[in-house]
Amino acid sequence: MISKKENTNDNPGTKIRDVDYLWQHPEIVVIILILAFLIGLILSLPFKVLKEKETKSFILGSRQDLINQVLALSKEKDELKDALMKEREQLGSLEQSLGKKEKEGKLLLQRFRDASLLAGVRAVSGKGIILRLEESDENIPAGEEIAPYLIHHEDLLNITNELWAAGAEAMAIRSHETIERIVVSTAIRCAGPVVNINNQPMSPPFEILAIGDPKGLRQALEGPGRVLQPLAFFRISYSIKESDSITLPPYSGAISTQFITPAEDNPDGGDGQ
Repeated sequence: MISKKENTNDNPGTKIRDVDYLWQHPEIVVIILILAFLIGLILSLPFKVLKEKETKSFILGSRQDLINQVLALSKEKDELKDALMKEREQLGSLEQSLGKKEKEGKLLLQRFRDASLLAGVRAVSGKGIILRLEESDENIPAGEEIAPYLIHHEDLLNITNELWAAGAEAMAIRSHETIERIVVSTAIRCAGPVVNINNQPMSPPFEILAIGDPKGLRQALEGPGRVLQPLAFFRISYSIKESDSITLPPYSGAISTQFITPAEDNPDGGDGQ
């Protein structure tokens, strides 16, 4: 007689006994939960790593683009300065060759030297003054604007104008490690929190170096009604130092003309038209 094998999977009593067995052995439940957590973590890890990798690649790519742009601009600037220095070396060679000529050549050489001094393309030295301007670190009175207590490009323009009028023969402005020669084409402009001088950003404290009669230059700046008086009112401190030897570097930018030409046909001047 063939006996039927009892199917324990469909027996409700067996299922109840299995559950009771698990409750009696909680360590098995803990192991099952840990295995389920590890399986879920392993499945989600590739997606998280991929997302972080894509984000990091985008950030690094954007940063590298900016670095490449800065390096390219810096390289272009260095190349332009190198080209300018080569041109000035050629001018120096021409100057030496002119010095070997006759009287006419020497006269032409002297005029060339005078013109290069006035144009600011040569380093110069002489006695003069050094004016230092610093913004106050004191607290601004409550309710007042901060702008009047800062050094603006108008202040530098007013001071340099007074120094030219007082007989200054050469000038430069220094800010930290940067120094810019003031020439006929120099632009002093506001650029947000900094002042652009010859297209170079500069910030306080400023030093204005002027070659000329020290006493006359000082008198043009100090005293009632002079250009430094309103600055002192807004707590902008200044000091003037007279010096027997000030050296100014040459103008480092490019000098180009597009519209002007020598008026050789009318050396006595025109009618302004």
